[in-house]
Amino acid sequence: DYFDSLKQNWSNLLKERRINLSIQSVDDAVVRLFPIDLDTVFNNLIINSVESFARKKDRDERKINISCKLKSTKYVITYVDNGAGLDDSFKADPDQIFLPQKTTKRDNTGRAIGTGMGMYLVKSIIDENKGELNLVKNQNGFTITLELPQGKKS
Repeated sequence: DYFDSLKQNWSNLLKERRINLSIQSVDDAVVRLFPIDLDTVFNNLIINSVESFARKKDRDERKINISCKLKSTKYVITYVDNGAGLDDSFKADPDQIFLPQKTTKRDNTGRAIGTGMGMYLVKSIIDENKGELNLVKNQNGFTITLELPQGKKS
């Protein structure tokens, strides 16, 4: 249900920007996170993807794919986009994207305009909920896996 709502909430903006959001989920899966925490995680990831596509400035098909599967006692979510990927400033140490106030978003004059809090919040929420996240190194785009403990069905 959560992912259906997420897709609906983003549908107009993503359609306007020619971005295809594909979600493969597991029916009846439950994680131990509040919906507001899930919103923080996925809204930040999607915002970063949208901005990444704008930086890339090509005519290739723009895709975001969220796939979910159950693995033992964890719910594994893989988030992938085919945007510009991590900024070169993070190539040596990609985990720096999780530090507070680390931003690569700039205006036309080169002045920092991002808060640098998005990915910090993503990591904080996953850590606080006893989950794990891992950046997946790839040649094109951005990939991250989130492993979250399963919750109990009510």
